[in-house]
Amino acid sequence: MKKYILIPVFLFLTFFYSIDSVNPTFCCWNETLGGRTCYTYGECCKKNTAEEYWHPVACFDFDMWVEPKSMLFNIGKKTAINLYIKNTGTYDDNYTIEYNVEGNPAIIQVDMIGVTPTGLIGIGEIKKLYPIITLFSDTTGRVIFNATSQGNSKVQRTADINVRGSLPISLPEFNNFYLIILIILTVILYFLSMKKRNYRKTK
Repeated sequence: MKKYILIPVFLFLTFFYSIDSVNPTFCCWNETLGGRTCYTYGECCKKNTAEEYWHPVACFDFDMWVEPKSMLFNIGKKTAINLYIKNTGTYDDNYTIEYNVEGNPAIIQVDMIGVTPTGLIGIGEIKKLYPIITLFSDTTGRVIFNATSQGNSKVQRTADINVRGSLPISLPEFNNFYLIILIILTVILYFLSMKKRNYRKTK
């Protein structure tokens, strides 16, 4: 009879420990509750050996984005874009940034000099960086930036920009109608200036 009682107890304990292994818990000081609280997500951040606090995401966390999300580039011209990083973690941090080109890397080139590493960014601070992109053909593509926290290499963020190459506007690209108007206005201005000059001479 005792054997039959031990079987469900054994099954219950096995189930309990299997749940606990899937959702591991850890305990951390909760300033609001004024005591230690156990969690199944987030991180327990430590300022030093005495002070600790729970963060719902990570002790080292940040956001990254590009503005605008899409740009038209003059072919052969180096153009700086705006890449932003905001430190949303609980410590000052430094970030390394890599990039990947969706398209032809020989035609879409990215200069990251002065961009990575970012240098120390304070808590809540937004830093504006200027990667330089050059397109060598009338092509389209995408540049994807991947940033990694140096405080916690598991924390990574991505941002991207759609790029397109275009030749700069020149006179032959103007509509013929506007080109004729431009010529007529030039001739009129020329004759008016000549008439004014001759008037001054006769006077």
